[in-house]
Amino acid sequence: MIRIVREGVERLAEYATVPITFEVSSKLSLPALKIGRFVEDAVEPFVKDYDAVESERPTSLPDRLGHDHLVVLAAYKNDSRVGGAILHFPSEVEAQLIDLRIHPESRRSGLGRRLVQSALAEVAHRGIPTMEIETQDTNVAACRFYHSLGASLVWIEPNGYPGFSDEAKLVWSLPSEV
Repeated sequence: MIRIVREGVERLAEYATVPITFEVSSKLSLPALKIGRFVEDAVEPFVKDYDAVESERPTSLPDRLGHDHLVVLAAYKNDSRVGGAILHFPSEVEAQLIDLRIHPESRRSGLGRRLVQSALAEVAHRGIPTMEIETQDTNVAACRFYHSLGASLVWIEPNGYPGFSDEAKLVWSLPSEV
């Protein structure tokens, strides 16, 4: 049985033990995405690891964003951590899902949907109408997942990470009504 609990930021080192890596073999076509179509363009395969950059790891978030602006959700199967989500509340009227990770053995099990629903419940409880989610054009599975939940693509920034990668930054908006 899976249970989702709220944890404090002092548990982020444990949270980060759940791998967030995945293999990239395609990216979304931005012109097609702009008109609402999911068209994949093949790329030379590589492994994407959001935790590869020290400043992007979950443990760096409290110093960068403020510990009182973060909510950490953790998913456990029995006593094993199998996933989690981190919400950032930059103001009283904004909510951002800034990290969602599922252990590779638990992916495609519905756990991501449950974590997003738990995050949306937290957002709705605060009276915030939408939650923003940032992805990249190389995270095709995440884009398809958020779209399947009813998220709308609100912003595309080609080369959204200058000096870091040539990936496009995609921002989605998901209503918080649960």
